[in-house]
Amino acid sequence: MLQTVPSTSSDDDDGDNNADVDSSKDISSSDDDFQTTSWGRICRSLQLANRSRENLKPQEIFHFASGAVLHGDFVSATHLFSLGLNCLCKEYQHSSGSLDCTRKIKQAAIDKTMLKYALEGCAQENEKLSSKEFRGRFAKVLDEIVEYCDVLSLMDAALLQAAAALYFSLQVKQKAFQLAARALHLNPKSLSLQEMFENICCHLVERWHFVMLNDKGRNHAYQQAIKAVLTQMDRKAVVCDVGCGTGLLSLIASQYLDSGQIFAIEKSNSMCEVAHSVFSANLEPTKSNMVTLINKMSSQMSVPQDMPHRADVLVTETFDAGLFGEGILPTLCHAWSHLLKNGPDERGQVIPGKAQLYLQAVECDAILKESRFLGEFAGISTSGIHLYGFTGLCDMDPYTAHGIKHLPRGYRTLSEPLKFMDVNFNDPEELSRLNMGTIQETDLEISSEGRLDAIAVWFSLHLNSCVEIQTHADCEGCWEQAIFPVHPVKVQMQPLSQ
Repeated sequence: MLQTVPSTSSDDDDGDNNADVDSSKDISSSDDDFQTTSWGRICRSLQLANRSRENLKPQEIFHFASGAVLHGDFVSATHLFSLGLNCLCKEYQHSSGSLDCTRKIKQAAIDKTMLKYALEGCAQENEKLSSKEFRGRFAKVLDEIVEYCDVLSLMDAALLQAAAALYFSLQVKQKAFQLAARALHLNPKSLSLQEMFENICCHLVERWHFVMLNDKGRNHAYQQAIKAVLTQMDRKAVVCDVGCGTGLLSLIASQYLDSGQIFAIEKSNSMCEVAHSVFSANLEPTKSNMVTLINKMSSQMSVPQDMPHRADVLVTETFDAGLFGEGILPTLCHAWSHLLKNGPDERGQVIPGKAQLYLQAVECDAILKESRFLGEFAGISTSGIHLYGFTGLCDMDPYTAHGIKHLPRGYRTLSEPLKFMDVNFNDPEELSRLNMGTIQETDLEISSEGRLDAIAVWFSLHLNSCVEIQTHADCEGCWEQAIFPVHPVKVQMQPLSQ
């Protein structure tokens, strides 16, 4: 059957890794803002008492928790509810099996409405949840509350909805989705639940996935290249699909393998769930054991820890509009070092094998308006304001992406396309040099006079010697062009020197 290997370490923003529950740990000890509130100090004292194994009564803790809610300290209230539920679970689990859970919960006097208010209040207090470190710690508190409420059969649609909203504000989107689905199952007619569920779904899968999946030209090109490579290997090979997404390329590879193994690697928890469903629905029974889905970044994998043998083929489409923006260079450098066959007798192969990067000077009103302040308004002098966007100064995001032929009023080319760079993805040494960083200069000859607003960049992928994908503006496809806005310059033709 289809094998799925869960992530052991991932930096994915879905953030749904299951953390070990330990309510005795002082979760708030390193958060100064939390401790400065009076309710925070009460919570801290009770946590220390719990760590000292003092006999705390759940009903007293819940009383403090409700008080914190009434005074608007939702963070302290949530910590207190977690502590009280922990104590209640201990009483329940350490008692005889004949103990009436309902009676015990009633004696503890937990106010589910107050718990719901605490969770909803935390979800709305984004300024207190802005720290990534604090969000991570607080998500563990919420994990505990959900676990305890499930153990004690406290969960209803309202609590599930509040917990889902808080998970979503903490950017733990996968768990938000799971709880929202549970809540909607319990109360399918709730309009607010339907709206929440649809909103979470929209954030789980980025919209560009649909554009890429609907690009039939891209899909057909990859199918041709994968077929050509695998049939040359007598239909038996070890294949790595890096950034597998929905699993389409892994499915294509399975069609041309009679034996071998496919490792479908995807860091996103949400996309891994989609891929698992896709594989279950489409893989032939005889090939279900052929695919191993790994919820992990490929750069965290190694042989034999994650794969028994190095791969014969690596297929990937982790390219953005500027070719390198999704980290293809460090990904392939790691793959050649740790995942792909790279010996004198056996050599792996990357699909696509090569790429060329092109650039062209363009004039475009839409790009000018989004990257430069243009001047006066209503007779007000703006001569002292000099603002313009120069994305080359931004290390993390050095360009924007546009389908420039679809921009308002279009664009006009001021130069012929110039091939700026060749990249061989099957040359580990070249990839290593590029990954270390390089500066390359070129002269771009202007062929038309006009206003230079940006340099447009696109690429050509050579999947193999016969199959090519281009991302030029005139080509229909899922990729846009990378746009490097520049300070507008008037360019003119110069007569040739005699």
